[in-house]
Amino acid sequence: MTATKTNCNLFFATLLLAAFMFTGCKKSGSGDDSGGSLGKASIQFSTTKPFGGKNDFKSNSATGGVVSKVNTVNKTQISITAIQMNGTQIGTAMLVLHVPQGQTGAISGKFENGSSASTQAVLTIGISNAGAGQEAYTSKTGNFNITKLTDKEIEGNFDAYCINETTNTNINLTSGKFSGKF
Repeated sequence: MTATKTNCNLFFATLLLAAFMFTGCKKSGSGDDSGGSLGKASIQFSTTKPFGGKNDFKSNSATGGVVSKVNTVNKTQISITAIQMNGTQIGTAMLVLHVPQGQTGAISGKFENGSSASTQAVLTIGISNAGAGQEAYTSKTGNFNITKLTDKEIEGNFDAYCINETTNTNINLTSGKFSGKF
């Protein structure tokens, strides 16, 4: 049990540190920030069972919503982090998408795609109430649709089946939406 709490605490600390670290970054005047770009982001979804006491997640922290886009060898990695704050409760959703480099427009894929697929995605969600009652899940299956991808923004939707590997519990996410400006 202690190892489980330690792992959950470490997971949440890492998510929060990453979110706040990105919000502290500022683009240089030339628009170059070491190969990537940062901007505002939003993620929302509904759940089939309570997640943090509610059946919906909607990012509402302007300082916590961040999107970055970085080109790798043959793919572009787009990371979207969104924060939902409600009193002492903090929820985090992080969606990482890998798409063919240079592709724009509409792109569809699955969360369960392997490393050889042209598109890949991983969604991680977590919630904590002042450090207690922590829940964390990672996508195992599901679909994502990027409905708009340009050099300046991304929009799309998703549904996912996520599991908490520590507790072996699961949660279904429906009506998911994401957006961000680079």
